[in-house]
Amino acid sequence: MTPGRAWHLLFGCSLLTAVHCMAATAAELSTLRDDKQGKMHTSTPWGRLLLAAAPSEVTSPDVAVGGACASDILAHCKHLLSKDAGKAAQRKASLSWKIVQAAKLGHAASKGKGKGKGKSKKGKKPAASQAGAQAAAGTGAATGGAAGTGAAAGATTVQQVSLETKAALAELNAAESQRDDLSVALLQLGLTSPMTSGLMAIATAPLARCLRGVMHASEMSISPNTADVADECKAEVRSVLIKRAGDVRYDPPLLAACAHDIITHCDYLGADTAGVLGCLKLNKGALLPGCRGAVTARQAAAAEDLALDPDLQRHCGAERDELCLEAGWGSGAAQACLLGHVRGSLPQRLIEEGEDIRLNFRLSAACAGDKQALCRDVRPGGAAVLRCLEDHIESPNMQEECRDALTEARQLRSLDVRLDHTFTAYCGTDVRTLCSQEVTDQLDGAPHQVPFGLTAPFDCLRGKLELVRDATCRRHMYGSVIAAFSDNRLDAGLMRGCHQEIALHCGQHPARALECLRDKIEQFSKEQSAAVLKGKVSDTCMRLVVERQLQAATDVAFVPDLMEACAREHATYCASPDLEGARALECLADHRTESDFGERCGEALRDFLAEAAHDIRTMRGLQADCKEEIASMCKGIQPGEGRVISCLRDNRANITGDLCRRQVLRLLGFLVEDHRLDATLNEACASDVQKFCGGVEVGDGQVHDCLRRSADHLSPECRAAEEEVEQLEHEDVRLNPKLMRECPLAVSSFCGDVPPGDARVISCLQSNMDKGHFPPGCRAALLALTDRASTKYSLNYRLRLECDEDADRLCPDAVDEAGQSRKANTGTGGSHNEETTLACLARQSSQLGTSCRSELQALVKLSLNRYRVGMPLTSQCDGDVMQRCQVDKLAAPFLQSGYVLGCLAKHAAKLHKPCWELVSTMDEG
Repeated sequence: MTPGRAWHLLFGCSLLTAVHCMAATAAELSTLRDDKQGKMHTSTPWGRLLLAAAPSEVTSPDVAVGGACASDILAHCKHLLSKDAGKAAQRKASLSWKIVQAAKLGHAASKGKGKGKGKSKKGKKPAASQAGAQAAAGTGAATGGAAGTGAAAGATTVQQVSLETKAALAELNAAESQRDDLSVALLQLGLTSPMTSGLMAIATAPLARCLRGVMHASEMSISPNTADVADECKAEVRSVLIKRAGDVRYDPPLLAACAHDIITHCDYLGADTAGVLGCLKLNKGALLPGCRGAVTARQAAAAEDLALDPDLQRHCGAERDELCLEAGWGSGAAQACLLGHVRGSLPQRLIEEGEDIRLNFRLSAACAGDKQALCRDVRPGGAAVLRCLEDHIESPNMQEECRDALTEARQLRSLDVRLDHTFTAYCGTDVRTLCSQEVTDQLDGAPHQVPFGLTAPFDCLRGKLELVRDATCRRHMYGSVIAAFSDNRLDAGLMRGCHQEIALHCGQHPARALECLRDKIEQFSKEQSAAVLKGKVSDTCMRLVVERQLQAATDVAFVPDLMEACAREHATYCASPDLEGARALECLADHRTESDFGERCGEALRDFLAEAAHDIRTMRGLQADCKEEIASMCKGIQPGEGRVISCLRDNRANITGDLCRRQVLRLLGFLVEDHRLDATLNEACASDVQKFCGGVEVGDGQVHDCLRRSADHLSPECRAAEEEVEQLEHEDVRLNPKLMRECPLAVSSFCGDVPPGDARVISCLQSNMDKGHFPPGCRAALLALTDRASTKYSLNYRLRLECDEDADRLCPDAVDEAGQSRKANTGTGGSHNEETTLACLARQSSQLGTSCRSELQALVKLSLNRYRVGMPLTSQCDGDVMQRCQVDKLAAPFLQSGYVLGCLAKHAAKLHKPCWELVSTMDEG
């Protein structure tokens, strides 16, 4: 019998005899199908075996109406006992009903056409018959005579009916095809079914499902008056559900939905009907949509109750009875209990949960409201909903219950990459390309072959993040690393490698374990010997902490405290794509003096750099831009303890590369603000800072100011280190926090064309500070700077550049700073002398070189304009000032600028020789 003969039998019948004709058609189709399938399947070994064996029958077990659930069924599911409802459902699902409906539509279309255009020619098919035949053949060209252009209203009606007919017949054809697949699948599995394919599709155990819904509503409700089901009935419901989940022959809807996929993917099973669901789950990505949805629904049900997952029940049933019997059933309680006892191989169930949130009952229940509110438009599957929720985990709109459940799920996922669906789906190629063969084999191995706790693939890609090529994998890895830095419990490598140290020293705050370990290592290094430190912190843990610190330096996003504090500043100044990674950190540093730059961000920035500045490897921008300078100027110096950074600082005058010079200047700018960034000073002054400046707030150079006020009480090492920092502030206006805060307007107004560096801008400001419209705040800061520099040769940068040779030649024993001679400071000897280097140079100004004398003249003029009694440069004129200008020590601070200089010039002929020689040097300039 040909397909054309089948359609002729159907549409050759009148409407009145359609039902009778339908029976004959179905019988003939069945005979034809049985003949073809018999020939096909007897040609395969499993087919001959199944034909020889006694087939099992497909059934649909459900709760007995008259059993333990009788009263609960009457109370909650009475509507399902209606005979009319049952008959209507059966009739609507049957192929017979569909054929009758198609025949009705075809007859109506034919009748409508006859009224509009007259009778058809003899032997020509009605339009509906043509449409049906075309639909059956798969052409989709069901136009017929009713689709003509310019037809009357009656023809339009016929066209609409024809389209409805086409849809009905297409569905009929698909149902017939599905029935054919179902017959083959049943034969393949050694099953028979007394139900049609339509009845199998709706054989869902309605009573058991209805009662389970009541049970679930009772479990989720907080009201004590919510209806519930008797315990005996609960046991029967569960028994039915377990039976249906354990074998596909008790799950007709799954058979009906997945017949084609069972044929395609599960032919190796033979008569193993209990293994069908497992086979479908393993091939879920390749299933047809209808079957995939059916499998997902069963996985979601199994997420609530372990017993509904045959594989998990088979492998973990004994452990559940032994370890988790009190957990009860439902709500994912047994799975959660077993999870705490996971050892050895990885359960397939956990892998499945990473793909779809619906398969993790506890997470799905906890986040149901948040999913609706935050991820309404995200389709489930492929871990999409899970990613969406995790993107909103810090949102204030997320419920605490959902946030806790997500955190728990993330912690579990971090323990084994196979639980991370996105990683396994998108990162496999990069693992095979970038990682060792051993790591690749572990990722590709079966779950039962590789023990639970596989993190090597993730750790491998984490260390080579910039080389990952797959965009989705790189984005996912980047987000996972950020999450691990934000919550160290998500860093399985750190948790595993440092578990003893964390338990002993950081058990109260495991989420901040990295910061705690870093602080402990620093503390132990100062207080204990290397041997004692090694006994407290293992080499593995030490290596992991260093690796994490180095990686954090590569991207500002890996420093969660900094990103949280600087979110607004980062979005405002540093959101450009070319400012990613370490460059974003530099961007924040360059904008820290902006008026709207938050104090909290500035503090977080200094805190981070205070740690990073101890090792060039954690200053990635500095390391990259000064690579050549480090190789040439700091060759052989081992990184760590600020050694390489100190080398660059000491050789800053010899740095010629613009990028490196800018990096060093940026670092020095932070160093003068925060003493912690200076590794040498931080070590030399630790006790002095605690003793004299314990209550001083860090930042804005305040600790440096405190140490200078206490200079007479500091240790020699601390005093020398602090003097070096103070020299930086006099070297460049950009390295002076007070001038940078008070003088931007003055710089732009008076010194806008003066290039910064070598104290040029500072000199420019000093020469203009007595002008009437000079900003008062800047003038006050400059006066303090000038007063400080007038007592110390080392704080006069431009004078040192020009006069060092003359000072070494003429003033070898002069006191320069802190009561020691210049030679004593350099370790070459020398004795104590009350004359300072500045006074010595002023006394012998006639013997100085031209450049040195020129700089000295400018400094003397500045000192006389800002006259104070006892200043080194002008002390030889103190007597003349008192005698000729009537100025004493008390009055000097209140003099108008320039008064003393004018007075001395007026009485030049009467001055003592030392003062006259000093004043006359200015005339030479």
